[in-house]
Amino acid sequence: MALKHVLRTAVRGMAALAVLGWSATGFAGSTTITLLHVNDSHSHLDAFGPKDAKLNGTLGGIAKVATIVENERSREDNVLLLHAGDAFEGDICYNALLGIPVVADLTFMGALQFDAMAVGNHEFDGGPDFLDQVLSNSFILGDVPLLSANLDFSGCGIDAECSDLGTTIVPHLIKEYGDVKVGIFGLTVPDNAATDPSPVVIESDFVGIAQAQADALRADGADVVVLLSHLGFAKDEEVAGSVTGIDFIIGGHDHFLFKKPVAVTNPDEKTTLVFQAGWHYLDIGKLTFTVTDGVVHVDKYQMLPVDATVAPDPTFQEIVDSLKAEIVDGYSEDFYGTPLGRATADIDFTRSPSSPARDSGMGNLVTDAYRAATGTPIGITANGWISERIWAGPIVGADVFHAVSYGFDPSTGLGFNLVTADMTGLDLLTVLEYTLYASDSDPDFFLQMSGLTFQYDSRNAPGERVILSSVRIDGQPIGPTTAYSVTVNEGSYALVGLLGITPTNVSGPIEPEYVAVRDYIQSLGKVRYASEGRIQDVALHHKK
Repeated sequence: MALKHVLRTAVRGMAALAVLGWSATGFAGSTTITLLHVNDSHSHLDAFGPKDAKLNGTLGGIAKVATIVENERSREDNVLLLHAGDAFEGDICYNALLGIPVVADLTFMGALQFDAMAVGNHEFDGGPDFLDQVLSNSFILGDVPLLSANLDFSGCGIDAECSDLGTTIVPHLIKEYGDVKVGIFGLTVPDNAATDPSPVVIESDFVGIAQAQADALRADGADVVVLLSHLGFAKDEEVAGSVTGIDFIIGGHDHFLFKKPVAVTNPDEKTTLVFQAGWHYLDIGKLTFTVTDGVVHVDKYQMLPVDATVAPDPTFQEIVDSLKAEIVDGYSEDFYGTPLGRATADIDFTRSPSSPARDSGMGNLVTDAYRAATGTPIGITANGWISERIWAGPIVGADVFHAVSYGFDPSTGLGFNLVTADMTGLDLLTVLEYTLYASDSDPDFFLQMSGLTFQYDSRNAPGERVILSSVRIDGQPIGPTTAYSVTVNEGSYALVGLLGITPTNVSGPIEPEYVAVRDYIQSLGKVRYASEGRIQDVALHHKK
């Protein structure tokens, strides 16, 4: 495919749009700064969501983001544009370029002159050597500074393929607006089960490192200190309550949308504000603050929706459309213009917090598709492998790929493949108990399934939550020594090994997860899925 050529040629038109500098203004001794921030964009360069008459998405997209950023820069003198990490993986635009390797998001971010981006866990999905190649190939109109202060690159060594990361990714930087210095440092979430950055080490003492960074930036004259965090809110809150000298934490990783910042009191009895702006370029956070004689005052915070009311920037949209055309040609599949079916209502991947039913519409759809593809009695996936809902209305291939976009298969350029394997009933119960325990701290571990139903009690101790008498496979009680054939994706299969379980009769790779879900939707035509109680937490029956 000529995607890299498309980027290198068409993107030149962006240069005229880039704002190369701006000056500080305001009253004497006073500087007002507008901080725009996004997080977890996951390669969603094209608008998505509910379709218009031409099957174009109406939400998000880098061209709409460009319009908003350009409008803000035309109105405001001092604009700081930040990304809190996870720009990688989540759209076919990402997979299509991996063979080059280029990540188009970074090219567009360079054109929009992002001031900094935190390194997220998904930036390491291809390994540190791959990230090193991407960073050397993806920037065309200028580098986007990547920040992380808790990455240890010493294991890369002088001759290692990732040896350049230690200079490409820096702990912090300082931006100057007149007499005001804004210090920004980054942190990356440690101990993420799906992340293996080896030989790079993600250090876990994020609180101590944050304090050291804040102190260093203050010593360098920073009037304002911003943590650009890809730690997740729980860790952001821990940092905010434990570290002095941080004014704002611009966060990511959870995909939370805070319409108002969360205020946390630090050990100096001062307030640190924590922000997060959702995901997939659906919203842009806008913080306006004024620095007067070294004192920071928040003027206003608001969300700027990237929705149907925002017109896409024509230059950016033209380049996105060129990429889409190349992708369709390269894959010989129309991901954008050919309906596969129609969703009669939104199919969500979240559940009501108060409902005992813990299965989701998307979880049920995806795992039913597994079984339809392989014929096994059980299909299982994890919440963390389902990344998006399907909206009511026409469904195209891009919608399906958004929902099951994780992984990368070099032979197809798509995501995870399916695998079938035999597991005993006892093995399955072990998996259920472990994932219920693990999901206490990380909801991504919670399982979704087809062909297997059960109840559990979240009030019980770990290892004692599954109600054994409730476990049914194809309506029959589970047999501890009986072997059951199960379909999972490659990501889930890899995690099974971490539990000391050795499945038998393993077969795979069978076909891409995307293909299985796509074909299943096409076979249904009219698609309606919602939570139906396949999994139930009996503790929630007793909540008033």
